[in-house]
Amino acid sequence: MKKIKSLIALATCVIAFSTCVENDPGVVTPEDEKPEPTMVGIPIGIPVTKTIGPAGGALSIAGEVELIIPVGALSSDTEISIQPLTNNAPNGNGNAYRLGPEGTNFSIPIKVMFPYSSTITGPPLTRIAYQKADGIWYSAGKFSWDAVNKIVSTETTHFSDWASFDVLQIVCGACEVSTGVNKLKVS
Repeated sequence: MKKIKSLIALATCVIAFSTCVENDPGVVTPEDEKPEPTMVGIPIGIPVTKTIGPAGGALSIAGEVELIIPVGALSSDTEISIQPLTNNAPNGNGNAYRLGPEGTNFSIPIKVMFPYSSTITGPPLTRIAYQKADGIWYSAGKFSWDAVNKIVSTETTHFSDWASFDVLQIVCGACEVSTGVNKLKVS
């Protein structure tokens, strides 16, 4: 009887996880509709600024976001800023950030880094996206994960609004999982 209950619990978990939805902004499969635009984030807090020139440099809001601008990415001194925003990215984590000045393009890629809190072994499910003028969030594409410091990073040559997001969202319409002693009902 205990074996049957274990098999039923296992089957329930398999069914629940089979309803997982991958939500990677900007990546559309043929059966998906075009992603919906979201509102632009509202500034929340004071921007952090620093003048960075051809010699490169770094700017961060500790524990939230960090920019690494390598030597040669800028041709002249530029006041770089990070403005915290409300995060309207699908499956967004924490704040979003407006990197400025708007319209800045770099001659070589800079690094954008966000912390993550995943305890999953293997590549975490946290990614980075940016919002274009059309209001749609686009996945930044290539990512690196520092599992020791729990940092996800990507490279870019432009500034816009940026946020981290979770690529996987578990959706369960109405599930019940039983261990034989306790029941957990999710709806």
